[in-house]
Amino acid sequence: MSVSTSATRVIRANEYETIFVLRPDVDPDAAEKLQNRLTDIIAREKGTLVKVESWGRRKLSYPVAKQRRGVYIYLQYLGVGGLVAELERNLRIADFCLKFLTVKLRDRVDVSSIQIDPEQLKLARLEPAGDDDEKESRERSLGLVDPPAEHRVKVEEEAPVEADEAAEA
Repeated sequence: MSVSTSATRVIRANEYETIFVLRPDVDPDAAEKLQNRLTDIIAREKGTLVKVESWGRRKLSYPVAKQRRGVYIYLQYLGVGGLVAELERNLRIADFCLKFLTVKLRDRVDVSSIQIDPEQLKLARLEPAGDDDEKESRERSLGLVDPPAEHRVKVEEEAPVEADEAAEA
């Protein structure tokens, strides 16, 4: 007698995380379009998206493609086969993607054991780049703009020393 194992078959996949950095002046619509493309690739390659996070605009450790800041986005997913290669190929051809890194977290994870929160799959819409903030901070560091009132150092004015007190000292 043979027992059918198709009903009890456990689906296993590798767990990956990919962090990619977009140009700081990326259009919010373009970033959303890239995220949708990556989600479609994961679905097409029979993967499972676990988490998407936008870490926002941050300073880079060193200039990349003449950029000092970038928009960091984190993806965590399960997949097999050529999923990572296809995902990285699409990141490589995206004009506004500066860098990316994929790391394998675990081997042969039981897909049914992973709890997925639908709220963690939504990427918050990026705010348009604020050139004024960077320009103003550069001017402030050069001393061309007065600092805000809460950052000013208060200097107490000393009362003028009279001639008699000066002679005693």
